[in-house]
Amino acid sequence: MYYSGYPVESQEMGTTIGNGEIGLATSTDRITFSRLQSAPILTRGAQDAKDFNALFSPTVIFENGTYYMLYTGWCIDNCNAPFIGLLGATSVDGIHWTKQQEPILFGNQVNLEWVGYTLAEADLVKGTDNKYYLFFTGENGIGVAKSDQPFGPWDVYPDPILVKELNWESSEIVAPSVIIENNKVRLWYMGVVGEFEDFSIGYAEADFPLQW
Repeated sequence: MYYSGYPVESQEMGTTIGNGEIGLATSTDRITFSRLQSAPILTRGAQDAKDFNALFSPTVIFENGTYYMLYTGWCIDNCNAPFIGLLGATSVDGIHWTKQQEPILFGNQVNLEWVGYTLAEADLVKGTDNKYYLFFTGENGIGVAKSDQPFGPWDVYPDPILVKELNWESSEIVAPSVIIENNKVRLWYMGVVGEFEDFSIGYAEADFPLQW
């Protein structure tokens, strides 16, 4: 289980972004987990790196002897080139990681009005068609992209696949988590009310394969 930890709570656009970094815990029964080590396995970058403020929301897939991780990098405080987007890293053992030099996907690159500047909180899954599907949070909904490779290049569907409609998700819908099985895309997500004050978990589904 790859997870984000941060030492202090903070406002999303405050003086710090929580200084989040990524840890690893393991389990033999998928119920009781133990931290692999006390230190994070992936740490923040140097000044002006695209993950200088924080690393959040890791998603990991294992393919052909390599672990591929996508995570959200934040560099908005004390950064000459502000950035919120998806970064990547690879590993042969799931513990020691090498960061990719270039971003995997970000809002300005996608250039879609509903995505805006913030493209974050992704989940990477492999479909039964052997393509990789990237579900992500945009500023005004949840979107999807597909590729023949875990790190792209990506064919981004131009419209959100899910937008906020209900009272308990009136502020935002974020953080998709997806399983593709039995010709269905099953998507869990977080609905937000207020300024990140009230959270609920929602569910949506669609037929697979997705067509575009």
